Amino acid sequence: MACLSGQNQKSKIGSHWKGARLSSGIDVPSKFFRDVLLTSMIDSLKYQFDLKNYIWKLEKQKRGSLHVHLTIDQYIPYQWVQKQWCKILDKNGLLEDYRNRFANMRLREYVRYRI
Repeated sequence: MACLSGQNQKSKIGSHWKGARLSSGIDVPSKFFRDVLLTSMIDSLKYQFDLKNYIWKLEKQKRGSLHVHLTIDQYIPYQWVQKQWCKILDKNGLLEDYRNRFANMRLREYVRYRI
């Protein structure tokens, strides 16, 4: 199960982590997303990778789910970002509804849901 979607774009100046979002469609207030989820992620990046420079933008998708664009000036492995983001979501109880919603869904039903 992927709880982070987006791209890892490598370049000479580092990595751009783009499109982290709650993929379960859970309605999360923007203040909670910013003050708890995003702050936890940035704190983790600062601790693990000594992150100093970053810019972020929080916005809604067409379906209304919040997602964040976070641009940094160093390389961070995408796998680490995905794993950490999932830990943060799980710690805050945001993956349980996702698990329950899709646990018994067949692949065909899931594909129809996502389209």
